[in-house]
Amino acid sequence: MNNLKKIKKTLTKFSNFKKLTKHSKSSKSLQNSNILEKKSLKKNKTQINKKPTLFYVLIVLAFFANIAFALKAYDDFIDSKTVEHQQIASLVASDYEGFLNYSQLLLNSVNHEILKSKSFGDKTVDILSSIDRIRNQNNLANQMYFEGMLYWIDSNKYLIASSAGKVLKPIDLSSRDYLEKTEHEPWKLQVGKAIIGALSGQYILPIAVGVSGEKGYHLGTSVLSVRIESLVSKIRMSLDKNVGSFAVLSNEGRVVFESNKKNNSKLLEQIAQNYDFSNKLGVVKKFNLFKSDDFFVVASRVLEYPFTIFYSVDNDTIIDQLFWLMTPYLVNLMLLIMIVIFNPFSLRSRVLK
Repeated sequence: MNNLKKIKKTLTKFSNFKKLTKHSKSSKSLQNSNILEKKSLKKNKTQINKKPTLFYVLIVLAFFANIAFALKAYDDFIDSKTVEHQQIASLVASDYEGFLNYSQLLLNSVNHEILKSKSFGDKTVDILSSIDRIRNQNNLANQMYFEGMLYWIDSNKYLIASSAGKVLKPIDLSSRDYLEKTEHEPWKLQVGKAIIGALSGQYILPIAVGVSGEKGYHLGTSVLSVRIESLVSKIRMSLDKNVGSFAVLSNEGRVVFESNKKNNSKLLEQIAQNYDFSNKLGVVKKFNLFKSDDFFVVASRVLEYPFTIFYSVDNDTIIDQLFWLMTPYLVNLMLLIMIVIFNPFSLRSRVLK
């Protein structure tokens, strides 16, 4: 009997031990499961944290790449505009040089005829009229794009004859800037500053060549007065791309004439003070994005004569062209900003909050 009790007691203890062991294993398994779950959650959380970080890094890289491309496009645009405008200035310089070459040939012809005939007074009218008539009938002359008249100014600096006829009352032109040069530098082309003509009453450009006799005495000056409006319109016709205006300056920085009457000659002369007129091509005034009411000015030298062409374009005109070039980059920036605001990571964080 006692043995049965002992066996029963032993079996009970064994059963309790087995249950305890089973509970211990279950507890450990649960602990391990919790640990694994925590590790998994931590890993997922790390991956989730990495995703928005990588996303924002890519957005920042895209942002700066867009800025870099936009700046490169801006620089290329300004460089192309500089070259384009310098080409236009060079065309104007070439046309103006051709005009001066033809004018010199014409005036030298007048002077040789006057010397040959020894007519230094009223009789020069016939010579001026006949040469001017030939000039008007000559196709080459018509292509040289000018309308004007021929004049003879005597050694006392009085205008006494023109291709339109005899001047009844001689006009004192001693104040003209070019006459001093024609007296001391005969047979050399001189260009005066644009002025209202004494006979025509129109805005003209005087081109002059002085004459000296065998003994070197100054005999007078033949002058071709050209209507500025005619000269400007013909030069404009030869330009394919022309959104600006041009001015002819002497290499001392004095404005001879300009295509746009609204331009301020004094302002151009002020700008020219800092420009090196020995340059064949140059930028007189750089483009400024933040000064829409200012000008972008380039220059081209007239090779055979002491003149330089200034070609200017309103900054406002360039800004309009630049806007359409920059539009794609502005759109890209706006898209990047919208992606940052409405991205899934940002929305998820808001929902979690």
